Amino acid sequence: MSEEKNKDNNLPEDNLPTADNPSEEKAGTAVDSISEKAVAEKKITFGTFIISAVALVLAAVLLTFSISNSMYRNRLAELAEKEDFRSGAELSGAPMELLDVLRTIIHRDSIMELDEEEMMNAVYKAYVDATGDKYAEYYTQEEMDIITADSKGAAKGIGVRIIESKVTFDGSELSVIKIVNVIEGASAEKAGILAGDCIAWIKTDEGERSVTELKYDVALAMLKGEENTEVEFTVLRPSGDGYKKLEPFVIERTDYVVNSVSGRVSDLDGKVGVIRIETFNTNTPAEFSKEMDSLIDKGCTKFVFDVRGNLGGDLKSIVGVLSYLLEEGDTIITTEWNSGEREEYIAEEHMYDDVYENCSVSSEDIGKYLDRGFEFAVLCDGSTASAAEVFVANFRDHEIGTTVGTTTFGKGVVQSIYNLNMYGFPGGLRITNRMYYPPSGVGYDGIGIKPDDTVEATEKMLSTNIYELRDADDVQLIAAIEHFSK
Repeated sequence: MSEEKNKDNNLPEDNLPTADNPSEEKAGTAVDSISEKAVAEKKITFGTFIISAVALVLAAVLLTFSISNSMYRNRLAELAEKEDFRSGAELSGAPMELLDVLRTIIHRDSIMELDEEEMMNAVYKAYVDATGDKYAEYYTQEEMDIITADSKGAAKGIGVRIIESKVTFDGSELSVIKIVNVIEGASAEKAGILAGDCIAWIKTDEGERSVTELKYDVALAMLKGEENTEVEFTVLRPSGDGYKKLEPFVIERTDYVVNSVSGRVSDLDGKVGVIRIETFNTNTPAEFSKEMDSLIDKGCTKFVFDVRGNLGGDLKSIVGVLSYLLEEGDTIITTEWNSGEREEYIAEEHMYDDVYENCSVSSEDIGKYLDRGFEFAVLCDGSTASAAEVFVANFRDHEIGTTVGTTTFGKGVVQSIYNLNMYGFPGGLRITNRMYYPPSGVGYDGIGIKPDDTVEATEKMLSTNIYELRDADDVQLIAAIEHFSK
């Protein structure tokens, strides 16, 4: 609903009953300050005037309501015709007409000090929340500006990889930003932040506010900002069966370089190459091939791909990486819209000359590492999500290698953010608009992917930065290597 619409009340006050004026009958009773004689003398002329005036008012009201209702429905029709609205569902103006009635009554009779903008934002947020889409969110323009700051190159960070989560603390359920990985050498690592820490409160200009209150995306965006500025937040750290609240961290936002793929020869077996994939971005396929070739040159014939803590990333990226490990024409992933429209991604030549240049796969690259006597295994955990789960699912469905670890996060859906400015309104909207289906055709959203060999992480593993974890202490890696000898 636009601001203009907000200010245009289609129903005048006289057409609505009130506590002091509940009916037309009460409005017509005699008034003590006017004598009966005076009333009688003016009865005909005054009565005629009232009838004429009421008729004119009613005619004006009906005309205004008719014009406004027509304009409103035309606006809805225009929005429905935009290509972003993929569903052909008819939009009805009736609920919004009721909202106008509620607004009219409240603004006329409420004794509260009203903030129209805040009230309408609450309506929009509640409407989106009621969809049942746990990833859906309505953003005010201010929130949208914060969220999109990173894409404009204005934001730096503290060097963590995170997921949205909930924890119970002091008897209350809290929304938190759970840290699943700390970037080596970044400011968060230097400050002592650990994987598993949960950011529950962030200091703002209005004071400390909870992630629950701010909402996940806005809170996450607040961790970012201009380089060399600081952000203050409070962490809940796992302790026994619960969490302990730590003193606030004050961490500097910095620029940092992160390679999405790193490789090394395992300390446990000189024939085993360990390739860690942090995320799937536009450079990942090229980095993956480079690390594989390097380890092969060092004599590795067995490879463990570590996607623990990998939250996913770009679809073209995951298609590029898996193309090296599949036969031409193999299905990698299928996405489905609410209309039932499907799009299948397969292992085939993909050549790009833009930002996706490093996702290019030539015909010679397809299946590059197959049929060479290599053995493969994948490490996954509860923080392996989205596109990273596609990676795990392909190993399972195409029987590329063994999967080891714990059940993955279970995010088999795709979200898009719509900028409402393009429709003439402030703010933004995030909704889930596609489903992911792995080669098996069985979705994993809300379920996750259970590995072939379930191996729980030890307390030592959970309390140690993954970059400092020795192979001899990594029971999941040890289990994966043991499968090579079976």
